[in-house]
Parts: sequence; C-alpha cells; structure tokens
Amino acid sequence: MNHILTVVCGLASLSLLGCGSSGSSSAAPTATTTTPIKKMFLSTAVNSGDLLSIGAAANGILGADAICQGQAAAEGITTAKALITEGTLRVACTTPNCSGGSAEHTDWVLAANTQYTRVDGTVIGTTNSSGIFAFALSQSIGTGFQTTWTGFANDWTTDGTNHCNQWSSNNGGDNGTLGNTSVDHDGAINSGTANCDDNTNRLYCVEQ
Repeated sequence: MNHILTVVCGLASLSLLGCGSSGSSSAAPTATTTTPIKKMFLSTAVNSGDLLSIGAAANGILGADAICQGQAAAEGITTAKALITEGTLRVACTTPNCSGGSAEHTDWVLAANTQYTRVDGTVIGTTNSSGIFAFALSQSIGTGFQTTWTGFANDWTTDGTNHCNQWSSNNGGDNGTLGNTSVDHDGAINSGTANCDDNTNRLYCVEQ
C-alpha cells in the first residue's frame, strides 16, 4: 500500500486559483502522510519442519512462502510470504534488533514504518525504520495460543541452527524455533524450540 499525501490549506476558503482568498496570497500548505497498512495472518495448515517438501519448492523458505501464498486469496491478499528465517536465504537482522538498519535484510518480508493488522483489522503493531517490530506489540498476532515455526532469536537474529536444516527436515533429532501467537512480547518470535517432526505448527504470513 502506498503512502497517501494529504495537503491541508492554511486558510478555510478556497478559490479557483488555489488555496487562499482572491488568489492573491495563500498560506503554505501543511502536508501529512498516512502510515501504510498491511495484513498478517496465520496459516491454517499445520506443518512439520520440512517446509521444502510441504510447499513443493526448491528450498524451505520458498516452501513456506508457497504455503502462505496458497491461502492469500482467501484472506483478501494478493501476495503473501512467510515471517521465517534460516540465516541465509531470508534474514531479518544480523545484529541484535538490526543495529545496522535495513541493510542487514535478505529477502525480508516486513516493510519499514508500516502498520500491520490482523485480517479483521485489529492492529498488531507498526514496524520501525529497520523493518522489524520493537516489542511489545499493540496486540498479539493471533487470537489464541498456537505455535508457529520462525527460526528467530528474541532479537530478530537467526536462532543458531534451530531451523530444521533450513526448513527441509522432519527429523525428530533436529530442532526449530517456535513463536507463540497469543503474546505481545518477543515470545511471539521465540518461545522455545520443537523437534522438527512436530507437525502441529503454523506459519506467520505477511502481505507484500
């Protein structure tokens, strides 16, 4: 969604010549911009950590995106991608909370300075100039307790190797980091890990 520019004239009266009276003089216009708004939703499908196979894609990140995109139209969204990382193909931050700014992103899915809502319009939060949420959120991403595969540490960096072998493994000996959909703090992206054969986890999906 694009920025919308609203120009407010300094005087109450308008003439055919523009803002001001009699076209002879006008106050400097006051410009305001509105914050872009995009949606987030949870995948209805629950998945093991092998998102590559489930999404029938070339890699786990594209597999996760395919799962989100498959639900996008039903949510009234044209394009959706997964809020997930494995440290290489999709990266939010390489330093805690992106101290180096948006230059740290790789194929990142959240836009900077953008308000995100649930599909029903409930405001989740607004990203900062680095394109991440600074917790706490306005509201949780989900409406009740569920878990999602994320791969994030609490500070938006990648949580070590807890990404189910780049989201290609459903092996019980591998682990993936989970988010808790019902909280407004950093547990939304890191609330612990699960074995990759755990097929009860959803995805956070983000409008592009």
